[in-house]
Order: sequence, then C-alpha cells, then structure tokens
Amino acid sequence: MEGMSIFPLDSQSYYQRMYITVIHMEVVMKDKLMSVRLPDELRDWLRGEAQTNRRSVNSELVVKLEAHRRVSADATARLGALMMEGRAHDAA
Repeated sequence: MEGMSIFPLDSQSYYQRMYITVIHMEVVMKDKLMSVRLPDELRDWLRGEAQTNRRSVNSELVVKLEAHRRVSADATARLGALMMEGRAHDAA
C-alpha cells in the first residue's frame, strides 16, 4: 500500500482546506452576537424592509444602522461648522 495516504485527498489539499477552515473560523469569531428586543411593530417593519430589499433581517439592520451613523456624523459636522461660524461672527 505504498503511496496511500491516510487522507482521502493528497496532504497538500488537506492542509490547504484546513487553512481555509481556520481563516473562516477567525472571521466568524470576530463578529459579535447581540440580542436585541424590538417592539412587534418595529420588528415587522424591519422584516418587510429586508424582504423588499432582498436582504436578511440582520443585513438590513446593519445597512440601516450604517446609514444612520453616516447621517448623524454629517449632521454633527455641520453643527460644529455652524457653531464655529457663529463664534467667528461674534468675535468680529
């Protein structure tokens, strides 16, 4: 039985697959799970939005949170600029 391997595939393929599996596990472990309690109405709306956009509920929630974060950051920057403009006007 010379040349036979204990693995169904050659050793290189086996180790390559193991490496890919380990990388995948590391990525999964970096994502943190969070339980969120939502009112029925909000949960139903989110499910409807996800279905309309052909996303999972989780993906829809992430998209909406990221969009809100961008809008919030933009609003904060504009408010800061207005406050600085007001201070410059007061100093003049």
